[in-house]
Amino acid sequence: MRLLGWYSRSAHPERLVVAVEDGIVLAAPPKRVSVGKGKHMRVVARLSGSEAVLVDPFNGEFDTRIVLVRFRDRSWLRLGTVEPRGALHRYLLRQPLADS
Repeated sequence: MRLLGWYSRSAHPERLVVAVEDGIVLAAPPKRVSVGKGKHMRVVARLSGSEAVLVDPFNGEFDTRIVLVRFRDRSWLRLGTVEPRGALHRYLLRQPLADS
């Protein structure tokens, strides 16, 4: 999978990132403008845990809106979250520290 291949599957700029037991699910509304976009989200990619992991680059030390999707080849994609210490950050704080 190309690093950003999943991004072109929706013209909408926002994505929903969900940490699941076996990896990461990326969802997006099908159009740039949609009413009730949360209801119309569709999965645009599933990344297994062997393909990519979610990482808090500061390991919970700071209240940030940054989460990284780190791929197997060590490349990464920076995600901005809606709120500091949001659901993804709380999930990551419960996980063992990722390898650097």
